[in-house]
Amino acid sequence: MKKLILITLTLLLFGHALGQTKILDSLNDALRNAKNDTLKLVLFRNISFEWSFINSDSTLKYVSEYTRLAKKLDYEINVADGLQIESRNYTMIGNYPRALEIIVEAKRLIEKEKKNNKVLPSRYLRMMDVPGNLTSYEQYSQWVLGNSLLSYWLLYWITDKKEVDSAINKVYEIAHRINAPDLAIPPIIWKGLKNIDTPDTALFYLKKAYQQGAELNNFKTLGPVQEAIAWAYFNKGDYENEIKYLRLGLRTNLRLGDFRDIGWTYYKLSLYFMRNSLEDSAIYYARKSWKHAVKGSYPDIEVAALEQIVGFYKNNSQIDSLNKYLIFLVDVIKRTTNAERIRQFENVENNQQILARELLAEKVKYRTRVKIYLLLAGLAGILALTVFLYRNNRQRKKANVQLKQQKLEVETQKNAAEQAYNQLKNTQAQLIQSEKMASLGELTAGIAHEIQNPLNFVNNFSEVNRELIIELKEELANGNLEEVKEIAGDLEQNEEMISHHGKRADAIVKGMLQHSRTSSGQKEPTDLNLLADEYLRLSYHGLRAKDKSFHADFNLEADPDLPKINVVPQDIGRVLLNLINNAFFAVNERSKKGEPGYKPAVTVTTRLTANSQQLIAIKDNGPGIPDEIKDKIFQPFFTTKPTGQGTGLGLSLSYDIVINGHSGKLTVKSEKGEGTEFIVQLPIN
Repeated sequence: MKKLILITLTLLLFGHALGQTKILDSLNDALRNAKNDTLKLVLFRNISFEWSFINSDSTLKYVSEYTRLAKKLDYEINVADGLQIESRNYTMIGNYPRALEIIVEAKRLIEKEKKNNKVLPSRYLRMMDVPGNLTSYEQYSQWVLGNSLLSYWLLYWITDKKEVDSAINKVYEIAHRINAPDLAIPPIIWKGLKNIDTPDTALFYLKKAYQQGAELNNFKTLGPVQEAIAWAYFNKGDYENEIKYLRLGLRTNLRLGDFRDIGWTYYKLSLYFMRNSLEDSAIYYARKSWKHAVKGSYPDIEVAALEQIVGFYKNNSQIDSLNKYLIFLVDVIKRTTNAERIRQFENVENNQQILARELLAEKVKYRTRVKIYLLLAGLAGILALTVFLYRNNRQRKKANVQLKQQKLEVETQKNAAEQAYNQLKNTQAQLIQSEKMASLGELTAGIAHEIQNPLNFVNNFSEVNRELIIELKEELANGNLEEVKEIAGDLEQNEEMISHHGKRADAIVKGMLQHSRTSSGQKEPTDLNLLADEYLRLSYHGLRAKDKSFHADFNLEADPDLPKINVVPQDIGRVLLNLINNAFFAVNERSKKGEPGYKPAVTVTTRLTANSQQLIAIKDNGPGIPDEIKDKIFQPFFTTKPTGQGTGLGLSLSYDIVINGHSGKLTVKSEKGEGTEFIVQLPIN
């Protein structure tokens, strides 16, 4: 069982990349044209990552260049990152002593007291696929530590050390602490693999990991997890699902195109066919697995595949072939496993433990000396203070009396201020919640109309797929493979449309839930074009649901090049909803007056300003705002709407969200009889 777990874990830890050959060609071209060492550092790191799917020797070559440049440029945390990649590769080729030496050094660099906190600029970190929220030194170093612990955990698991669960649990803690969901996936998979003999529990964790990887577009987990799911189904006795997920895993790995994962997948298929007495297929896939392992210099795959081949020829008494492959097997075992390496590994481990104890002893001695010095300094201070107090005793008594009186007065004033402040906070929270629920009611009607469209698509495409499945079965029965392929393509396209519209409906519902939820104040990258489009349509359909006679033209003039901006989406959504609702209310009121030729219209515009701010303008052709009340519209509880149709808090809360919550601007332009335009400006940084 351990061999199968190792197979799955090594696949997951090394990950995947789409179309490695093309990517390597592109990266090598970029490296040849790179003008500065920082860019070269990033490219060496990415090239070494891509080679890890093809050949371990090439991986070590490029990662050493990455580490060398990191030392030259004084990026100490990137030195540690390069070392943990080296360690993982040495583990894969069976050089455990070297792997341990390197990973211990990586951890030491991360955890030691820092002389500098240099970190690569965020644009370079993004080029290395570092999550965008981990650009500070503290967060990025924790991310590197999490990956180092994964390498450390893999090495100690292979060598049967007790630190296995401790290391992977630390990875999980780090992933949640720095909000790195990709880093949290391997610990979830480990839970599934540890429970592989309890298939239902294993399937729970493995499918959870697969779902999380798919939601994050994390391709590096999909193929290996599909194979692990196949293994769980085998233990459950569900062999139909076992071969289904094995083939899905092979299809995924072939599409991704890396030698290591393809080699392991062929090995698992060989096991399946051998177990089902399909020996020709079993030996075919075992040989393919071995050939991929040899090309990529992956001795662990070589051993697994050769053991399968040798066992086949032994059982079939094919002596010549048996002797031939036994030679290959003995050779790879000699290269990766021997007593000297085991002794070296134990020596390295013992040396590290001795060094750790010596460092701990030095720290204890240092702390003891510091305590003694502090104690002596404290005694000297106490002596000096005693003399001072003796000389100033009478003056202190008088001062103490005055101080107590002043302290009592200050405490009384403080308690009164705190009580008033708490009352003010409670009142403000109640008012904000009241306004939020009022706007939620207006949203709900629009949501109902908006969500119906994607649901109709989902239902229609599902009905078409049922018909296609019937047709597919008929063509399969008739042996018409071309028709089967064509129908399968149609099914795939339909499923993509179902997924797209399902996600659209899900996004609408989540938007409503976010609007109703108390804001956490957490800013995140947000597309203001999508936000404006969503709330413009929801506002219109919400008003239509309350008043069927209401009609108005509305349009979004969006800047297609508008970048994402860090805002609190729930809060900015409330601002847009308030302003757009007010605009529709204004044009509806003017429309009721029956002016000849008047057509109510609301336009929302987004654009990037010259001073690098994002602007959202909500313009209507309503009656406009009289000059005498323009200065009052942002005051709490001020409203021109009839009683029962407005709280007077919408513009006040919007002003507070834009100005105080996002350091932006909220201004108004209005001409009586011409209309009104509210302009929201938000800084990009």
